[in-house]
Amino acid sequence: MESGLSNPYLIFYPSKVDFVKIRKSFVATISLDFGKKGDSKIEIINSSVGYNVTLHAGVKIMRSAIPPRSDVSDSVYDLNQSGETWKPAVIMDLFLPEVVQMVLNLVIFASLIPAYEIGLAATRSSSVSVSITTCGIVAAFVLQLFLWILLSRVVEKALLILPRYAQQSFVGVYINHVWIFRVGNWLVFLLYGTPMFVYYARMMGATVEGELWYFGNALYEYECLHFKGITVVDSAHVSGHYIDLNGLTIDDTYVSGLLHPGCYASAGSEVSAAEHGPWKVFLRSDMSVQDSKCLLRDVESPEGSTKEDSDHQMPLELDV
Repeated sequence: MESGLSNPYLIFYPSKVDFVKIRKSFVATISLDFGKKGDSKIEIINSSVGYNVTLHAGVKIMRSAIPPRSDVSDSVYDLNQSGETWKPAVIMDLFLPEVVQMVLNLVIFASLIPAYEIGLAATRSSSVSVSITTCGIVAAFVLQLFLWILLSRVVEKALLILPRYAQQSFVGVYINHVWIFRVGNWLVFLLYGTPMFVYYARMMGATVEGELWYFGNALYEYECLHFKGITVVDSAHVSGHYIDLNGLTIDDTYVSGLLHPGCYASAGSEVSAAEHGPWKVFLRSDMSVQDSKCLLRDVESPEGSTKEDSDHQMPLELDV
């Protein structure tokens, strides 16, 4: 094989594989943006494409080395940058998340100590009755679960208060933590489909006005989530963030009605009180600054738009 691909499963989806040509090249994990030129082929020949590079439709990369975190919208020929050092910003983008993840792992490990000490004290002595031992073990488990809930609240709060440039690096760590926490904390899983989940969501910072019936999948940035009326989230994805080629956007998300499995409501979307889905996507149609407690304040409004214009923009709704 004359070409090397670091992660072909994340690069070449079935809908894109016919529009990419690679010959005698190495390609790291990259993003492909076809936009309105869905039929324009991307060609990479005798070249090296670095990590997290974005390639736009129709570009040709010939005998070139593309550094990591680049955005390539025009064809490149005979550009060899392999001898150059990486920019400090690129190094920090790759290095900081690893450091933060290591620190978070140490905090998670430290959070195990109190529950371990309680469990050890309850089982150390053979003279202790079975009932006391059982109560001690149960108390250790409950304490551990509540410590993980508190830690998740702190991690999310840290993401929201960070400046934009830091959020870009920290959001990956936050998403990984949410996924691990969903699997490890069975106490929250037991609340799915019960009225008690409303109290948990409010404790995590969500705004719940009415009834909320949650049956799993994923919730991100609780402080940015607003549930109104009678809301049913049935294996759907509700998020206060949105990531595209322009970077990270964090904004309030308003949800009501019924979301069937596979539905996705992202930052800035407003889901009406109706039945939606399955597999329906709700996106914000513009990313201008609004009166929001979660929206990043240094996001610039689109050229020529005003706040009054953006207030009348309707959310973008897509069927997949």
